[in-house]
Amino acid sequence: ISRQLWWGHRIPVWYGPDGQQFCAMDEADARAQARRHYGADEALEQDPDVLDTWYSSALWPFSTLGWPQRTDDLARYYPTSVLETGYDILFFWVARMIMMGLKLTGDVPFRTVYLHGLVRVESGAKMSKSRGNTVDPLDIVQEFGADALRYALLTGIAPGNDLKLNRNRLENNRNFANKMWNAFRFLRTHLADAELPLTRPANAFATTYRLPESQSLGLADRWVLARLQAVANETTRLADAWQIGEAGALLYDFLWHELCDWYLEAAKVNLRSAERPVRQATARVLAYVLERGLRLLHPFMPFLTEAIWQAMPGLTEPVPSVMLARWPEQARARFGRGRRSDGTSVMLTRWPEQAPADAQALEDFALLQKIVRAVRNLRAEYKLDPGQRLPARMASVRRAALLAANRDLLCALARLDAAALDIGPEPFDDAPYIAVAVEDVTVGIARAGLPDPAAERQRLESAVQDLRQRLARSQALLANDAFRAKAPAEVVNREQDKSQRLTQELEQLARRLQAAQA
Repeated sequence: ISRQLWWGHRIPVWYGPDGQQFCAMDEADARAQARRHYGADEALEQDPDVLDTWYSSALWPFSTLGWPQRTDDLARYYPTSVLETGYDILFFWVARMIMMGLKLTGDVPFRTVYLHGLVRVESGAKMSKSRGNTVDPLDIVQEFGADALRYALLTGIAPGNDLKLNRNRLENNRNFANKMWNAFRFLRTHLADAELPLTRPANAFATTYRLPESQSLGLADRWVLARLQAVANETTRLADAWQIGEAGALLYDFLWHELCDWYLEAAKVNLRSAERPVRQATARVLAYVLERGLRLLHPFMPFLTEAIWQAMPGLTEPVPSVMLARWPEQARARFGRGRRSDGTSVMLTRWPEQAPADAQALEDFALLQKIVRAVRNLRAEYKLDPGQRLPARMASVRRAALLAANRDLLCALARLDAAALDIGPEPFDDAPYIAVAVEDVTVGIARAGLPDPAAERQRLESAVQDLRQRLARSQALLANDAFRAKAPAEVVNREQDKSQRLTQELEQLARRLQAAQA
């Protein structure tokens, strides 16, 4: 249990002149024991060794709580529920804590062990003081912020994976934090004159902004609320399953790409409205979604979320800190605690059979997103100015009413010319338009103002030839029996998906080439 080192806990044993050992709390206690033993003061010498690192740390779960006395802290906090640590010290530390706890207290020190990956330098080597390749976290905090570092660690060292700490990851996380801060700044400018009533639940820490009546919600509002509920439920499920990194990645995608990139842009349509009730309804949805998002993101980015929370209007009176805010109710309600046969507590997951909230809003808005992406892809393909308003036509027997009801939204997100946007159920002549199919909707962008027709035909012919060659290679690979027999199933499936995608792209390009040649 000892080591010959210069640092550590020195072994609390003193030796008398005849080798008699006195184990004591301190030297004064050892001398008192020696006087009782020898009947007089004798010279004592303390053991020069220190307690082995893992031996002393094995005592940590209960020695910090007042053991060997039966203190209130020991009764309340031992055993605890979870230990998290790197997998590399499973046998150095975790096993010793368990064995020492069983030996000295009669119970294990914890019920669950969460083993995460290791933080390595960018090259993949393990950090080591002797090698001189350690990274000072304070330097990272100074450059990128504490939240960016914390988020990188929480989402990058999932069980089974080590994290190579590099600048690119930290910069992405800092950009994410900036994105959230800028989203709040945008929201704050539209909350200055907004009325934001709060809910009044029995538990004050569950207080949030009250949503407007359902008839006041537009398609984008319904979509973001449905996505918020789904993300809250899935984040909770992942966290309870110890998939911390997956939960963080899910929040990243929702908050950045869905809330900031899609909903905020869609909300600008209503926030510019001349009708105050329309502006009010959208502002209340924005406040609600951001507030719930802060609760979900807080464990990953505590400083940013607390700073925004403190500036959210009206929230800090019932909930002075986001640290005290309850986890979103619609997610918590699905979980409860139970007991195993041995009496130990366990988290139970209860997933009632029910359809996704507002499935129609999810489906309808997904179609609008696909249409917007298709128009943006055409812009990029023809190197058009992203801000240029484009004349367009859309035709669909089944979706014409949906498209017409969200005309302003489509014009705003796809940068279409509202005065020259024609929407109807009847098909239109492809000749004056570049047409693409988006599900059962035909979207056409006027050819007027596009590049020279001859140059466009040449470009399309080259693109068609390239696609044919890629498709031929993919089909030849799939026709190879040896490939199908030896390659993993996921590789074969991926190649099949690729072949189908290339076929669809080729069909679309071929139609456009035919129209350009007419």
